[in-house]
This record gives sequence, C-alpha cells and structure tokens, in this order.
Amino acid sequence: MKTVTMCCLALSVSAYVSGCSKTDSAGAHYQQKKDVKSLYAVLYSQIINGCSVDEVQQLLGQDNPSMSERGSSAIRKLAERSPNNFPDGFQVDDHVLSYTTNEDFIVFLQFRNGQLINYNPGEFSKIPEKPDVSIIGK
Repeated sequence: MKTVTMCCLALSVSAYVSGCSKTDSAGAHYQQKKDVKSLYAVLYSQIINGCSVDEVQQLLGQDNPSMSERGSSAIRKLAERSPNNFPDGFQVDDHVLSYTTNEDFIVFLQFRNGQLINYNPGEFSKIPEKPDVSIIGK
C-alpha cells in the first residue's frame, strides 16, 4: 500500500525564513537514495508555499510524471469535498509534481502559475511509521 500525501495550507515563519533553499544535503541524499527520511526533511525545512517548480526540482530532482495525473485527480476531488483544507482550490491548469520513495510513500505537490500552493510544511514534521493510504490536509 502506498502513502499518498497531499500538501495543504498554512506556512510557518521558520519555514519562510529557510524556505526554497537551493542547496541542501537532504535534497541531494533524497535524489540519490529516494528515502522517506530525507524527502520529509526537505519538505519540512526547505519548501514553502510560493516556491517555484524549478526551486522544488533543484531540491528534489525531477518528479515521477507517471504519478502526476493521479495526483491531479486526487487533489481535484479533495478540493471539491474539503474546500477549507484547500484554500486555493483546484483549477484545471494546476500542475502537480509527484515524488516517490523506496518505502512506497508518494507526495503530491500542487502548483499554480509555477508557484506551490495549498502546502503546509508542518505536515512533514514526522514520518508515518509505515506506508498507508493517507491524505494530509488541515
């Protein structure tokens, strides 16, 4: 079973200060090993709402495009069902990047006009004990 993480909502001051950093050893480690620990470390401490697609890809590398359509569909459905958890909603031209790990975790990141939206770094402060289907929101 795969863990599916949807990124939603608020932004912390500490993440804002350190966000969208282009140099990160956890990002380099994730790109090489595809492990959940380094992926969550980058998502928690280096990425914030408003990061560009290029900034995210510099940290995490290229996404897994085969999962992006699945992510778009899931985010669209969740945004319709839980608009409070998706303050920016979903639009048909939103772009979704997906990142997978060797532990079967999947993270979907939603972008509009090239900027990350509906994202809360706090959702990545703790790694779940095991892969399970979960959608993280507010």
